[in-house]
Order: sequence, then C-alpha cells, then structure tokens
Amino acid sequence: MKPVSIMILADAGAAGRDLLVRRDVELGWALTLPEIQAAMERRRPRIVLVRAEFAADLMSRCADLLERVPVIVMVAPSDWSRRESYFDVGATALVSRDSKARILEAVSELTGLPTRYAPRVPYPEVVDVGLLGSRIYLEATELGTSGISIRDFPPARVGEQVEVTLVMMEPALSLSGMVVRSHIGRMGPVSEIAFNALNERERTILEAFVTQESARCASFPEPVGLTSDLMSSTFTLDLFQAMGSGSGLEQWLGLLRKRQHSDSEVRAPKWLVCVERELSELERWVVVGRKCPAFVHAALEMRLDLARAQASVVGDSSLTESCELALDFCRTLATDAASSSRSELAYVPEIRAGILSQIYGWTKISDENTGTHAA
Repeated sequence: MKPVSIMILADAGAAGRDLLVRRDVELGWALTLPEIQAAMERRRPRIVLVRAEFAADLMSRCADLLERVPVIVMVAPSDWSRRESYFDVGATALVSRDSKARILEAVSELTGLPTRYAPRVPYPEVVDVGLLGSRIYLEATELGTSGISIRDFPPARVGEQVEVTLVMMEPALSLSGMVVRSHIGRMGPVSEIAFNALNERERTILEAFVTQESARCASFPEPVGLTSDLMSSTFTLDLFQAMGSGSGLEQWLGLLRKRQHSDSEVRAPKWLVCVERELSELERWVVVGRKCPAFVHAALEMRLDLARAQASVVGDSSLTESCELALDFCRTLATDAASSSRSELAYVPEIRAGILSQIYGWTKISDENTGTHAA
C-alpha cells in the first residue's frame, strides 16, 4: 500500500505527533498560504488538515486545487457554534483540535488509513526473525503490545507465522506473531507483524516499555502554535549556518556525495543513512552539487546536525536543546523561504515535515557504520 499523502496547514492539533511518527503517510507541513498553494500545485494531497482560523482563506484561495480533496477543519471548542460557517466554505469534516482520537478517526474515514487502538512507539533496533525455518537479523521501526513493524522483511504471505526476538531487550524477549500486511514506508518496504500468542508476562513487559517510551517522547510538546508571531523569531538561517560553521557538517555532506557518485560500497554511520533515505528532491540536489536556495542548504545541515545529536547525545537535556533549535528552524523557514520562486516554495512543506518527523519520530540512533547504498 502506498503511503497516504496528507497536507497540514499550521498544525494538526492534538494529532501532530501521531501523524509524524507514522511510516504509512507522506506529510507536507505548511505554515503559510503561499506555501500550501505552491505545494499543492506541485502535487495534490489525498487530504488536507487545517486550523479553523485559516480555513476560509485556504478554501477561497485554493478552491481549484482542493477540488475532490477532502478538508478536515480543526475547531477550538469555543468556536463549535460556528460549525455551519465552515461547511459553507467547503469543509468536509469538522473535529475538535484538542481531540486526538476524533482527528485520527476523521483521517481514517476519509483515507482508509488504519487507526491503531494499541499505541506504538519508535523502536529502531535490530531484531532476530525466524521465518520458514531460517533466521535473519532485520531492523524494526515501531513496537507496541499489538505487534511490531519491521523494515526489508523477506517475501512472506499474509498469515505466515514468524518468531521475533527482541535481542536488544534485557533479557531478550522472543514473541510469536504473524504477517498481517506489507507497505512502502518513507524509508522503504515495511511489514507489519501482529503478536498472536502473548502471555501475561510478555504483555506486561511490552506495556511497561511502551509506557516508558511514551512518557519520554511526551516530554517534548505537540507541534502546535508554529504560526504564532512568526516575525518575532530571532533565529535566522544565517545565524544557524554561522553556528554550524566548523562543526564538521561539511564532512558528512562530503560522505553523502561519495555515496551518490561511487559505484562501490561506501560505508557510513547508520544515522547518516537514515537522513539520506528521507531527503527531499531539492535536498538531494544539494548533495550532488546542483544550485539550490540557501534555505535548502540550511535544512540539510539542520537534518545532519540533529541526527548527529540523536546518535551521540549523552544526556536528554542536550538532545532537547537540539530539538528545540530544529523546531525554531521549522518556523524560520516560513519567513526565510517566503521570497523564493513558486517551484522552490513548493518543497518547503515537505522539508519542514521531514525535520519535524525527525524531531518526533526518531529515537537514539546507532552511530555504527553501515554499507547500505544510497536510495
């Protein structure tokens, strides 16, 4: 199943974090009307989420682009009495911006995207998989009490029985499951394995792990309010680039270029491979040396800087500082990219969504080298 394309204007209410960590969606995250208009001219999304205060302007300015594209308007409880006015301007569905469940239900109903009732947390760890009498080490992406998502799973029928050993847990935990579906995520093929024989001990261990990881992720707030007082930010792309000068980022850019141009295997840290897989088209242009706007260079450097921090950070406080810097950078894009051409502006929502997904969807990444080729 192809990822569902979702375009967000301003924020996604209480569901932002949940959408950012999913691997079966392709997000665009616009903060201004020109951004979302340019992005939809380049590629129509499957669905649009918009805060109520931007809804009328969006549907007036982008009426042609929104033809046959459902629009979910997220409304503050105090504005619910005005719900008819939102339907009058073209809203497909209205939901409370404070209700994660209602937002995700609306997305599911309008796109067919499955709604998970058991929470998942990021789990980018190696697992030992037993399938059809053989064993193989693969990389997981998410884990919950209902199942696990695993990348690059070998061909298997839906319903095929497997054994998954979580070798990075102490002690290692072996669980029985079955293949329920496969899809193409942002980082390649992903197979979903449903646990089908959990005993109470195994369920308790998984519930404790999910609770611990959820609490850790929840320490960073939902990505809302990004559009408030944009012009007041003291952060600029020039300031970021000055902060990054001499920090070794050019070394990693050089390694990315080698991986793009080399016919032989070029080994790189796992975190760098993860960044490489998720780059937008414009960011890939920077890697190969094509001319690009300054904001694209800065975005790529921000991705590298953040990923390196996620791979090597010793304490949570320094990682939080890196994430806060990246979040402010996402706001800054709205002003620093505003004067770009329409064709360049069209990539801003995709680039911003990629950085936000990195902030909210990545846990600590191994710093080990891998020979995986560039995508």
